[in-house]
This record gives sequence, C-alpha cells and structure tokens, in this order.
Amino acid sequence: MSTGGDSSTRYCPQRPLPPYAFAPGSGLPHPINHPNGHSHGRDQPPKWLPPSAWRQDETYLYGVDLYNHAYFWEAHEAWEGLWRQAAAPNQKAFLKGLIQCAAACLHLRIGRVRSFRRVAARGLRGLAAAGEAEAKLMGLELTDFVREWTFFVALNNARIDGRPSIQLIY
Repeated sequence: MSTGGDSSTRYCPQRPLPPYAFAPGSGLPHPINHPNGHSHGRDQPPKWLPPSAWRQDETYLYGVDLYNHAYFWEAHEAWEGLWRQAAAPNQKAFLKGLIQCAAACLHLRIGRVRSFRRVAARGLRGLAAAGEAEAKLMGLELTDFVREWTFFVALNNARIDGRPSIQLIY
C-alpha cells in the first residue's frame, strides 16, 4: 500500500474516469441531478456480488479507481450502491468504511477539517470492525489500510494528496 492520490494502477480500465471530480460548492454541475452532469441519466443499480467475487465486481473496482484518482464524491456514489445491496454484514461494514473515507477526503478537499476528522473516524471504525473478522477483504489488506489512514487523519496538516491509496492484492 502506498500513499498519494494519483495512482497509475487502474482496476477497471474499461470504464473511463469522469471529466471532472465533483465537490459541493465547486460550481461544477451536480453529476446526477444536473442535465450536464457527467453521470446524469446513468443511475443504474449495480449488481451485487459476494465479497469473494470482488475481482469481477466492476462497480467496486471502479470505485477504487475513482478514489485513487481523487474522485471522492463519485467513489462514494459507486460504493454506496453496493453497500445498499450487500448481504454479508462484514462486506456491508467494509463498504460503509470506504464510503466514509471517501466522504472524509471530500470534506478535506473543501476545507472542512473537523468534518474530515469526524467522518474519517467513523470510516476507520467500520473498516477496523470488518478487519476483526477478516484481515484481507475484497483485495484490501485492512490492517495496513486502517493504520495508514489513522496516521493520515492524525496529521496536523493533512493534505489530500497524502491520503493512503487503495492497492488491491490479487
């Protein structure tokens, strides 16, 4: 696992990254609600797959790509659809933790440092809980990721480009 934002690894290269990363207050069109949004009219619910089938889960892998390339709102949206459908409790906690980490990054990007720390703490609790049952879930080594995120959140001058990236282990 490494830190940094713009990882060159793509896990779902067949799906192009959006033309812009949305953030509230950015002046950019809301991706779903605005007719000029990059995802307007594409809100199809993802197909749920069990955690063991993560390698075939295009939505999950695309969410990882989005997060790693600093599309935090978009990563949150991708994973939220999976989280809503998840049947396995551990997978549900894991996805919720990733969603909250992406949301925390969005807060940091727009300068809401206290919200960043609060939301990140919730995400870390979910990921740690999922990690108690399985050290590696859906290709992610949870102990390392939680440790790196904990360090990142504790930094007084946390910068978005210093966040831990998601490196999946096949």
